Amino acid sequence: MSITTEQAAAWFAERAKNIPIPETKAMFKIAADALKKRTPTMVTHEATKYACYTCPSCKNVVDETTEFIPGQKIRVQQQWCKYCGQALKWED
Repeated sequence: MSITTEQAAAWFAERAKNIPIPETKAMFKIAADALKKRTPTMVTHEATKYACYTCPSCKNVVDETTEFIPGQKIRVQQQWCKYCGQALKWED
């Protein structure tokens, strides 16, 4: 039997609701949150002074530009947010 990351996260989140021991409940919530971060989420485009993309979870800027050749900047699309660890999706 194979389940998706989303299904596993939902399973942990549901079980955490019914666990009476606070420490165990916290561990299940941490597991659910970690699995949710592994699921790629679409970046959001923020209309700021500088056109940038932000992480949907922590709202930090996630796109960077690098200059490999002098005068030519390339936008780097990270797979993970370096601030919170959220997996990122850049296209549908």
